[in-house]
Amino acid sequence: MAASRKDMETKMIIRVQVGTDTEGNPVTENRTISHWNPELTDDEFLKFGNMLGGLQTDTVDSVRRQDEAAVVSE
Repeated sequence: MAASRKDMETKMIIRVQVGTDTEGNPVTENRTISHWNPELTDDEFLKFGNMLGGLQTDTVDSVRRQDEAAVVSE
């Protein structure tokens, strides 16, 4: 019996630096955007992430992709 993915969901997480702590270390927060097409390539995903990151007032630390799905047997 083969397994397959079902109900795939993709989220974009843009991590931004919002300041520094008392020791000078960066403090970051995540901006999460749900409901992305899971069939986007990583290059396409990063392109959109960089475009959206450019709209942020805070400095972008990273663009992250989170794919989630149920794995079921067929």
